[in-house]
Amino acid sequence: MKNLFKLLGILFLMSAISCVTTLPQPIKPDTSAKRGATVIKDCTGTYVKFDNNNSDYLVCNSSMLNSFQNGARVSVSYRGVGKCSTTIEPKCKMFHENKGSVEILSVE
Repeated sequence: MKNLFKLLGILFLMSAISCVTTLPQPIKPDTSAKRGATVIKDCTGTYVKFDNNNSDYLVCNSSMLNSFQNGARVSVSYRGVGKCSTTIEPKCKMFHENKGSVEILSVE
């Protein structure tokens, strides 16, 4: 009976260890060069989708992109941030999947 409990305990620990999930990492800072991106605006906020990357990134300082329409092509320098320092309140209850947050440093 003791061996059965030991075996069950080992199986439980092994299954618990195998369920470790990885959290999404913010994108690495890329302040040295400009990178092409598409502006995405919806009721949840403003995002950029970088060239050759099928992921959207929430723009913390969306005022930098106020003069650009949804779908506009831009060249930006940015830095990845873990979380926006100010709260961005969505205008709707929709979910917009994204891979992290960025702060735009300059835009053309």
